[in-house]
Amino acid sequence: MTTTVQQWLDSAARPVDVTHPDAPADDLRPLGRLARGASVVALGTAVRVAREPSVAAHRALRLLVEEEGFRALLLEGDDPVRTGLAAYVAGGGGEPGELVAGARPFWRTAEIVGVLRWLRGYNARHPDDPVRFVRVGEWTEGVERGLADDVSRWHGETGDRIVHWGGYAHTAAAPMEGRRTAGSLLRERLGEAYVSVGLTYHHGRVPEVLGPPGDGLAEAVLGAAGADAYLLGLRGADGLPEAVRAWLAGPARVRIVGPDPAAPLIADGASLREWFDALLHIRTLTPAHPATA
Repeated sequence: MTTTVQQWLDSAARPVDVTHPDAPADDLRPLGRLARGASVVALGTAVRVAREPSVAAHRALRLLVEEEGFRALLLEGDDPVRTGLAAYVAGGGGEPGELVAGARPFWRTAEIVGVLRWLRGYNARHPDDPVRFVRVGEWTEGVERGLADDVSRWHGETGDRIVHWGGYAHTAAAPMEGRRTAGSLLRERLGEAYVSVGLTYHHGRVPEVLGPPGDGLAEAVLGAAGADAYLLGLRGADGLPEAVRAWLAGPARVRIVGPDPAAPLIADGASLREWFDALLHIRTLTPAHPATA
């Protein structure tokens, strides 16, 4: 990493609170401005079972709903209708900890339960303008096209602006490892009205140990910035030093935590700027808390 890139990171990185979903929204307002003309904002994480990315995504969701007018959520991983979550956030019965018990593991966390309780409370306060879950369909042409089609269909039928919260293996706005992502399909359909935010990390425990990034990974450079967690905009190159433009536009490699957290997958195939319009980088991860009934 050049000194120029380091200096740019230190000046451009905006510290973000990833400790509590109720933190004031001031530190995330640049994300709100980025989302202002968007139809879809994707919050794509490298890790689905860590507390800090979940808190960060929850905070971003609140901002986008309360201040930017987003009214639908696609939460990757399961069917919100089958699990009863769609009915719950609309005021139906059940306890969210019990409802997520039959869902995929990365929904069975106290952090996701907190999101559900907040959505239900928001909808109770705004019965004529609620936030709804995007209904996921039966996918016959693969996960990526299925996710993209679900988002396109919902937006076309309802006009809702959508937050897509999932893994950036799906949400990145350009292919990864030669594989089309849902995000790359949506970027083709929506252009800059599709905003891709990547939530990256440096190291941590989930509870498996996630070691620091090796040389050549984007996270090794991102981790050199001083803040424990920060937001970094990647759109626009005007005024940036040539070394920074080259780093953002050059081939990138990032980690994705898959079935074996101790052995993250390495993804390449595009640049940071092609994949993401902004990054929310977190230095240290801790495990998400299990949901309780």
